Amino acid sequence: MDKKKALFAAFVLAVSAVTAGCDKKDKQPKEEDTPVTADSFGNYAENDTGKKEFIELSDSDFKTISVPVNIMEEEAPVTVKRIDLSGIEIEEKVPVCYKAENVEKYVSEHNTYQRFNENGYIISSSYGIDDGGIPQYDWHDYIDKPVKGQIEGGYVRGKDCYIYVEYDVLMGGNCYNNSILKYDTESGKTEEIYSWSSEDISETSVNSYIFGDDSAFLIYFKKTGDEESNSRLWTIKRVDLDTKEVITAFEETRPMSYAYLTNDNVGNVFYNWVAYDDDSNEERREIYKFDKENGNFKIIDEHESSDEINKNESTDEIKSSAFFNDKFYSLVKPEGKRKLDIVCDSYRIGTRITNAKIVYADNECFLLKNDDQLNVYNINKMEHYVLNVKGLGEQFLMSDGKLFIASGDTGFKQPLYCLIPELGLAYKIGENNVYANMTCINGGIQINGMHREDITSINSDGTQVFTHSYDVTDSIYLIYDKD
Repeated sequence: MDKKKALFAAFVLAVSAVTAGCDKKDKQPKEEDTPVTADSFGNYAENDTGKKEFIELSDSDFKTISVPVNIMEEEAPVTVKRIDLSGIEIEEKVPVCYKAENVEKYVSEHNTYQRFNENGYIISSSYGIDDGGIPQYDWHDYIDKPVKGQIEGGYVRGKDCYIYVEYDVLMGGNCYNNSILKYDTESGKTEEIYSWSSEDISETSVNSYIFGDDSAFLIYFKKTGDEESNSRLWTIKRVDLDTKEVITAFEETRPMSYAYLTNDNVGNVFYNWVAYDDDSNEERREIYKFDKENGNFKIIDEHESSDEINKNESTDEIKSSAFFNDKFYSLVKPEGKRKLDIVCDSYRIGTRITNAKIVYADNECFLLKNDDQLNVYNINKMEHYVLNVKGLGEQFLMSDGKLFIASGDTGFKQPLYCLIPELGLAYKIGENNVYANMTCINGGIQINGMHREDITSINSDGTQVFTHSYDVTDSIYLIYDKD
């Protein structure tokens, strides 16, 4: 892979990190003898023309400070509001794959068979192939059976909460119905503002949605009939939350792959497409950014990342990337070295770290996560803070000098934390729960509270079988700085 393609591929990998930080307020530099606080970040140095200077630094230029993490009993410096979604009634719908006219076509692909040893333990399972196993369940048992929708997540705007709902089917990995509800948190009234139901078992929605730009974005794909190329028609629909207008923001026929939507800390929405090339044994990755002016998604050119990266990375291996505040950041491994550099159009800084992901970055600081260790580089103070964050969580989001840490979509219940990195002060702002999909909205933080449901079904012969599990969003937490 040539250098341009390598850079572009790494840029697309940034989608796993685009939701990891929020804008900080413009803060003035502190005096050297001022104690470290959450407001310690200062303005980035500028030259006489007002243009930010490109700087190059090494890890040895920073003073390393070990910061112990202390779980505080005091009240956190944030306000938390919880919106309870558990009492909202969701209607039932019959998915197209459960309808009688489609069962025979579908049953051959989606019956599950299991084999047992002499002690009655499952030793193997097959999917869609009857090779002597005992059927786990029979798809015929689900003819015209309605499915209850499950809340996947939401978006709060004022007193209204917009809720995304999916209707899961058994073991198929597909979704044939979804909808968006408008929930008035004051009156408790619910209105369906968007509903989609597939009329063809070859067309499904992708389990990925994003709220942004006062809209909801959803992905769908449909088989084209060209089985040799295994191609799909990929479509992104944009639903205006105010007018309820539905617009096709992207549509293209391309090989089967996987795709998902992400957003960043300044409101941009991205469409991420990934496919595997059997010939080259490599992944092909592309990222598209929603163009608000034209109302569609446009592919991001690698030159939009920065000229400085192109100039400095001719022999560097790009390990990971991220996109914050409309700027591209890359962790690179220089040729012949083990330790990573972080590069953007403002700086190139060497670190002492050999493997990490970017938690957050801007002109004043950057945060790297390496196993259980959090590394905070304060460029203004030329200090490197090292914290052990083991057990606090795996999802991170930076906002106004505070790092919010959640369990992520793991199924494990953990507290929600607010950490002031330079002080090592961690506050519990949410009790044990499953937290996921943390994002920046309306000057604050939003995160879903979830619980896992195991779904069982009764077969026609009276046996009860486990079919699948999924996480259900039962609350949304809004987190703001205290006035």
